[in-house]
Amino acid sequence: MIPTIDFIAERFDFFNKLCFCSKLPTPKFAISNAKSYAGQLKFRKNPITGKAVSHKGDDFKITLSRRFDLPQEVVEDTLLHEMIHLFIESGGRTDTAPHGRRFTAMMDDLNHRFRRHISVRVRQTESSSEGAVPDSRLHIICLMRLEEGRNVLAIPARTRIYQFMDMVERLARVKAHIWLASYNPFFNKFPRSLKGKTYYITPDEIRKELADAFPVKRSELGLHIMKQLHPSPDFGGCID
Repeated sequence: MIPTIDFIAERFDFFNKLCFCSKLPTPKFAISNAKSYAGQLKFRKNPITGKAVSHKGDDFKITLSRRFDLPQEVVEDTLLHEMIHLFIESGGRTDTAPHGRRFTAMMDDLNHRFRRHISVRVRQTESSSEGAVPDSRLHIICLMRLEEGRNVLAIPARTRIYQFMDMVERLARVKAHIWLASYNPFFNKFPRSLKGKTYYITPDEIRKELADAFPVKRSELGLHIMKQLHPSPDFGGCID
């Protein structure tokens, strides 16, 4: 989905009540076309302390990028990431780093209590341009079985997912396929493909590394991660 101001405002209000007991001030909201970040919290900093000069809501701005057509859950997790920053900065709270102990403790707590997948990723933002560490991230994976019986996978770039979905449907060489969402760091090593590049994977690796994956469905509203489901034992006919 492509985020809108109305969507951000509605989800902010919902998560503020659900996760933060309505303690967050309401910031300004914006949409950008940035490719260097998915979400960003901006505020004016004290040049000496590095902390927010003001704790008023209007002096903070949360921006989400519309450049990537992401599943709604990922957009919401991105918003929650920035809301944690807002909680810390608007309350004058301290942390050991931009994504320090306080931030990661809150992130882990929200992930556990509300079954979210908020993550700390290596990226540059106005509010947290250093100290980020790599973490598990969402992978949208196409697992395929070819006519000769071998299995391959592809992880399209976020801007190419829909194009790749259409392409796979037309490939006669692909006898079965399934789209899956996984947070397994095993898949971090696979480059995001712009042109449909695939990689071989064994049935044993499929059973082990994709055991906790979720099916991904496409609709007119976008991509949906079916978190209440897990793949069938044969992964949609991709393995015996």
